[in-house]
Amino acid sequence: MIAWAGFLTSCANTSGDLPANQREIAATADLINRARADISYLDGAETEGRSTASRGFTRAATYLAAQLRANGLQPVLEGEYRLQYAARIVRPRTVDITWVTRDSTRAAQGRDYLITGIPETETRTDTESLLPDLDGIRWNDDVDMDAIRWWQVDIDIDDQVSSAPMHVIGMIPGADPMHRDSVVVWIAPIDGSGLQGSQSWTDGSDLAIPAAGLMTAARRAATLQRTWSAFPQTIIVALVSGEREQCQGADMLVRHFPWDRTLISSITVVSMEDSTPCLGADLWSTYEDDLPPAGISELNARTPFDTASEHGFGDWRPRSETQRSQALDVATSEALRLARELIDRLP
Repeated sequence: MIAWAGFLTSCANTSGDLPANQREIAATADLINRARADISYLDGAETEGRSTASRGFTRAATYLAAQLRANGLQPVLEGEYRLQYAARIVRPRTVDITWVTRDSTRAAQGRDYLITGIPETETRTDTESLLPDLDGIRWNDDVDMDAIRWWQVDIDIDDQVSSAPMHVIGMIPGADPMHRDSVVVWIAPIDGSGLQGSQSWTDGSDLAIPAAGLMTAARRAATLQRTWSAFPQTIIVALVSGEREQCQGADMLVRHFPWDRTLISSITVVSMEDSTPCLGADLWSTYEDDLPPAGISELNARTPFDTASEHGFGDWRPRSETQRSQALDVATSEALRLARELIDRLP
């Protein structure tokens, strides 16, 4: 095993003239800054919530592929870290909600309701009754249901086939020729809910902390392998999509895994504590004969929020709140903790 102290102190190989304690500080600051930068970008405005196959998701995947390349991981395909697959992506094209009270005639997305998934497809109209519970629609707790005299919900669903979904996968070849065909697999999701249009909201289950933790561990493992040939087995780092689209991407990864599944020695799936990862043992058990002897384990990241949202949507809050200093500090600390545990589990 690689001691966690070594994770922090031995990577400052360009600071040999500094006293040992300063080298440790420099190494720790570098790890923190890189993990923080990952979270800032992946949960920032530019990636627009990282909805599967969206423009923001493609930006996130391109960023992660560039990070794998910059840190010396090898692509699983010749020259390419991104593995595309075909999937049917279902999205709401338009959602229009109208209601009549004493004071208003139109509901506003982000104020009165959120789109948190794939809504039901039919148009609903009623009079003198409470707003219905609809899949994919979250009503604001502050909406005065008793004041609504008439309401109408119009939902138009866009169902299309897209080839844009992709996984981002790199590998660190094993140092022992006798064992490098055996692989340790690390997995974390890339995509998020991201169905909010101009402003992305999150309930914390789709934050970028697992991906940032995986990237931090990959950076360190790659450095240790180059410097010390520390790991006999190959390490595959898989950042996957399709965790929010009926598990299509997860299923495609298992069906077309870029390695002989019988040579997998262990799988660790990293996710947020409040999420239900598609890539758990149930999915891999579809290929029961190929399950790794060491089994499948999970690592969960804790949410950076310790209080409920103040916006009236329960745990849902604008994703921009992840960029506030305190939340970003907690998220970065969680990413480093995940990286430590991943490194500690390596044989």
